[in-house]
Amino acid sequence: MSKRNNVVNIIRLFESECAKLDEDTIYQNRHSILNYRCRYGENHTTTLAQWKRGRRCSCFKKWKNRLYGFNKAKAIIEINGGKILFTLDDFKTYSTPLYFVNKNNKKVKMSLSNLKLCEKIQHLKDDIILYYTEDKKLKDVIVYFKQPIISMALRLWGKNNSDSNRFIRVDIDKDILYTKYWEEQRHPSMIAEELNCSKCVVLSNMHKYNIPFRTKSEARLGELNPIYSVGHSEETRKKMSQAFVNGRKIGYHTNWGKISRYSTPNQGIVTMRSMWEVRVADYLTEMSKDWFYEYKTFKLTDTISYRPDFYIPEDALYIEVKGRLLDADLLKLELFESLGFTVLLWDRDKLRSIGLINSSGKIVY
Repeated sequence: MSKRNNVVNIIRLFESECAKLDEDTIYQNRHSILNYRCRYGENHTTTLAQWKRGRRCSCFKKWKNRLYGFNKAKAIIEINGGKILFTLDDFKTYSTPLYFVNKNNKKVKMSLSNLKLCEKIQHLKDDIILYYTEDKKLKDVIVYFKQPIISMALRLWGKNNSDSNRFIRVDIDKDILYTKYWEEQRHPSMIAEELNCSKCVVLSNMHKYNIPFRTKSEARLGELNPIYSVGHSEETRKKMSQAFVNGRKIGYHTNWGKISRYSTPNQGIVTMRSMWEVRVADYLTEMSKDWFYEYKTFKLTDTISYRPDFYIPEDALYIEVKGRLLDADLLKLELFESLGFTVLLWDRDKLRSIGLINSSGKIVY
């Protein structure tokens, strides 16, 4: 054993990184197994050769990341004339709130993630402060520089930004707030814009006065519907608004277009284009009906052809499964019946009545 690698020196080597070597460890050479306890109280094994090559436990990697984060946060704060109020033990993750005093002796709380964001606009510091000191409001500075983190950066740099919404306390008259929200049907963000405050201020005042909020259905009526004016006709917009209140009458969950390979009793494997059709096929089989899928195409006029979904030979009956009936579909059914055929329309109401789908249009087995 060399003098340099005796047990006393190895213990000191481990203690320099807050690791404690097991007292019963016997050292023979640099490849001997060494038991030690890391700074987090976990037991590990290593060799002197591995330790000197820099191989450490996973706990050490976590500590190293914490140390890097701590030093990074400390450097950013001190560069801007601040003084830290936290220690390495206080730093857990990049999102941990860290307390420090800026150069104006104001106590500030900020995480390392936010500090690093502020560091990215450090090159704009002089321009931002100059623009802000010209009696500009914070929101004007944010819009001008297109940087949403300016409020945090100003606190880091020791500038008072008391005109931000964090410090605005607006007491809104209860009657005015109720009138704008319920009688004028205004959205909280619209009320905030009119009263020159934030949306949070409006909501907090509504909570304070116990003003009830609109339900989801009520909030989607008329112009309050977020898609009310998105390229739809007036009649369609009214239907959409009422649909949220009275329940859907169209657009059930048919899974139309979801191709399913189905093994039929008479035609082998066919391709069905909706799960409703698959469920009807199962139902007809359960009822011991002999059926065919899209058995034949009929020429109704020179330009209109029609192929019913199901044909039941023993009843000379056709079945059409439809989730949404358009005018063109009605015309086809009328023309088909005028030729002397019998066709039954199995729509959502029919399928619900016989228990094949639920109220939202999903399959029921």
